[in-house]
Order: sequence, then C-alpha cells, then structure tokens
Amino acid sequence: MSRLIFALFILTFASLLGAQDIMESPVTEETRPRVNGIFSELASHELMRADYTQAKYIAALDRELPGSGVFLFHGERGMAWMVEKPFPMELVINDRELIQRSRSGQSQTLSFEENPSFHGFSQTVQAIFRGDYDEVDRQYEIFFDSEGEGWEMALVPRDSSVKALIASFVLKGETDLEEFVINESTGDRITYQFFNISYPEQFSDGENRVLP
Repeated sequence: MSRLIFALFILTFASLLGAQDIMESPVTEETRPRVNGIFSELASHELMRADYTQAKYIAALDRELPGSGVFLFHGERGMAWMVEKPFPMELVINDRELIQRSRSGQSQTLSFEENPSFHGFSQTVQAIFRGDYDEVDRQYEIFFDSEGEGWEMALVPRDSSVKALIASFVLKGETDLEEFVINESTGDRITYQFFNISYPEQFSDGENRVLP
C-alpha cells in the first residue's frame, strides 16, 4: 500500500511540474511553424461562436466564481460575452470601447481614450482571436509546447506597464482554441473554456444586435 501511495504522489508531483513547463519552452525555429499554423488557422475564420464556461479565481479570497454563456467574435466588430450565469448581461469589446448591458437595457460604456491600459489589453485579445501573429509577437514573449494534436501557448507581456496588470495569457487547444486563461498580476485568474465551437458565415439578427 505504501508503494502505491508513493507512486501516486510521484505521478501527481510530475503532473504539477508539467503544468509549469510551458514557461520553460520559448518558441524555437523548430516550433515556430506550428505556432504560425495555429495563428493562420485562427486568421482563416472571420466569425466565431462558442458556448463557454468561466472560472474567476480571486486570490485574496481563495475562491472561484463560476459563470457561463455564449461567446461571439467578429474580426472587424470585436467580441461579445452573452453572459447567462451568474446573472444575465452582455459585455462587448471593440477597438473603441467596452460596453456592459443588462438584460433590462441599461448600459455602461468605458471609452478607451479614457483608459489606454485597457485599450492595450483589448487589442491583444482581439489580435489573438484574429490570428495576428506579428502583433502578438511584437507585444509578447511566446512560449509553446505540444503533444500530438494538443498544444499549449503562453504569452508574457514585453512592456512593463502591461505586465503590471497581466502576468500572462495561456491558450490551449487542438484543432480549435479551446481554453483561454488570463493570469492577472494580482494573482487573480480567469479561465474560459470553449465548446460547441462554430465558424458561421453570419450571425443571427439577435447576435448582430449584441455586436453591431
């Protein structure tokens, strides 16, 4: 029994070490073609729709808050989270502003002219979903690892002012981008997992209303 417990401990410890290996794997000439291929695949889709689950970890409380809804991305018009849980709302981010709407129709708008740091964050996230490798590489150090069809990528800000807000982004997937993690410098973390991913030719009327 003691040997079994020891073996389980070693396997668990090894898996924890493996979770940290991504930061020890900068992009190399050998892995760069795979990274470029992933960004090219993202760039080939103008529209994306997916269901998502969200886990918001708050370090100060050591607590995780769940959420879920529908995610929309449009290469020219930005992205939207149609939140269903914990409470219905819509969050829209484009090149100009962030808009938060309640289902009752009330809305709040944050202009990026008034908040340039968040503008940089918005541009990065949109560049990822647009598959803009050159922009991401200019702004972030890229780390990459893969096993079979599965891959993992970490993006660490080059700019110290951005690094004061965001420690890293971590992306995971196979054919599609299936997980997107935002690691904040405070220790907080937001994890999005995407499923039922599709790339429609156009959005529905209701979705176009959310993302005009």
